[in-house]
Formats: sequence, structure tokens, C-alpha cells
Amino acid sequence: MIKALSNSVAVPRPSRRNPFKAGGKAASQFDHMLKLYAEGHRDLLRLGPVRCMGNNMAVAFWRGYDSIAPHTIPKDTPVWACYRAGQAQRLLDDEQGRYVPPKTNSIVQVEAHAGASR
Repeated sequence: MIKALSNSVAVPRPSRRNPFKAGGKAASQFDHMLKLYAEGHRDLLRLGPVRCMGNNMAVAFWRGYDSIAPHTIPKDTPVWACYRAGQAQRLLDDEQGRYVPPKTNSIVQVEAHAGASR
């Protein structure tokens, strides 16, 4: 029997803590992505700050940051850890009143996001 694909993928509940087993590769990747964000590393952020979307791990991080359903992100992979790190970073940024908007040519889209600053 062929099972139809579902368009409804649940977004995991964000958490500030590392959701992965301590000492594992996923836990290490999660921590590494938060470190890259804190450092403003060019593999994750560009000057401005502008989101870097040039690699799979950065794309997964920003999808998590925006709580976009993880349709194409398989669990138990380093990319999944990046997605979850993006979710955690968004919680931290919301607490501090920060937000890194997606690159856009329309200031209206940026202003439409609550708490976004120019």
C-alpha cells in the first residue's frame, strides 16, 4: 500500500536548553551553531547583520529561527541539530528584543514582523 505524503509537519516545541544527549555529535553541533551565531561568524551571518543562506546548516538554522516546518530536514542528523539551535537562539533573541530579518527588498515585510527594527 502506498502512503500519501502529509503536508502537515509538526514544528517541535522550542527550548533554550540543548535537547540532545550530552557528548553526542548532535549536542556538539547544536552548541557549535549557537557559538557561531554569538561570534557573528560569516558562515551564519553577514555584515548588517544579514542571514547567510549559502550552506545547508545555515539554512536549517534560519528555518528553525523562523519556526518553519522542517519538511526536508531529517531527524538524527547534524542539520536537525542546526534547526533546533535556530529555535533556541530565537527564544534568546526574543528575550533580548533582537531579531535578524530575512534579506528582503521590501521594508514593509521587515516592519510587519513584531519587534523588528530597521
